[in-house]
Amino acid sequence: MTAQAVISSIKKLPSRERRKVLAWADHELTVREDKLDRKAIAEAKAEMAAGAKARPFAEVCREMGL
Repeated sequence: MTAQAVISSIKKLPSRERRKVLAWADHELTVREDKLDRKAIAEAKAEMAAGAKARPFAEVCREMGL
């Protein structure tokens, strides 16, 4: 099933059911992002435990273009 077919199927649902589907999708994305955040934190902690030097926050922000 293509993404277009899924979207068409969702559009055919009653409003209440569409909200349920979108709430579920939002929840799943949040769970996935939380897992990725926990993984990144664990990796950073491992680097620090291995003796990696901490970098100033301002330097990290510049690298990210913030």
